Amino acid sequence: MPSSHTEPADEETPQWGPPGSPLQKAQSEIARRIAKEIMRVDRKALELDAKTAFRAVHDPGPA
Repeated sequence: MPSSHTEPADEETPQWGPPGSPLQKAQSEIARRIAKEIMRVDRKALELDAKTAFRAVHDPGPA
């Protein structure tokens, strides 16, 4: 018996409602904010890594 349920494009991503519904829009907004925060944290980590690597290569150390 065929199912009337349509699978989302990403089967591992839960859907809160049908496409375009307020719940689906809320899910999209939350996912966008989480992704933005992850990118911000990753950028800070890369900056710190770059500073640490630069210091390790160019620091003459104790004289």
